[in-house]
Amino acid sequence: MIMIKKATLRTALFASLLLLLAVMIGCGISQKKSDPASEKQTETQQQTQQKDQTEQKETSEKEEKTQVVLYFATPDARGLKAEKREITKVSGIAKAALEELIKGPRTPGLSPTLPTKTRILGINIKDGTATVDFSREIREGVAGSAGEQLAIFSVVNTLTEFPTIKRVQFLIEGEKIETLAGHADLSQPITRNEALIIR
Repeated sequence: MIMIKKATLRTALFASLLLLLAVMIGCGISQKKSDPASEKQTETQQQTQQKDQTEQKETSEKEEKTQVVLYFATPDARGLKAEKREITKVSGIAKAALEELIKGPRTPGLSPTLPTKTRILGINIKDGTATVDFSREIREGVAGSAGEQLAIFSVVNTLTEFPTIKRVQFLIEGEKIETLAGHADLSQPITRNEALIIR
C-alpha cells in the first residue's frame, strides 16, 4: 500500500514537472512569436533612416551654385585681378562674396587684400548703395596708400559685380569712418575703379 502511494506520488511529481516544462516552453514560443514584429519594426526604422540619409544627400547634391567675381592683389601689388569662384547660392549672396574675399585667393600668384580675421557684421543694400559693416580687424595689416587702395577697391569692385550695387559705404563696428589707413577718404560711398583692374 505504501509502495503504491509512493509510486503515485512520483507520478504526480513527474506530471507536475512535465506541466511546468510545457508552460515554460509555451511562454518561450509566445515570446518568439512576438519577436518578428519587433524585428519588423527595427527594419522599418532602419529603412526610414536610410531614406532620410539618401534624401539629405540628394538635397546636398542639388544645392544651387552661383559664380561670384572676387578681386585680389596682383603679385606686384599694383592692381587687382579678378578670380571667378563658384559658391552655394544663398539669399545674402553679397555677404557670402565678401566672406570668400576675406578667405583669400585660390589662384596662384594673387595676394589677399583683407586680413583673414575680418568679419562682416552686416550689409544693407538700398538704392544702389551697399553699406557694409566690418569688424575692427579690417584695419590690421592694411598699410600704406597702395595697400589701403587695394583693400578698399577689392571690396568695392567685388560688390559692384552685382547689378543692384553701384557704390559701397564702409562702416567699422557700426560707425562711419573717415579713412581705413589714413590715406583714402571713406566718409562718402565709393564707386567702382576699373583703372585698377589688370586684365
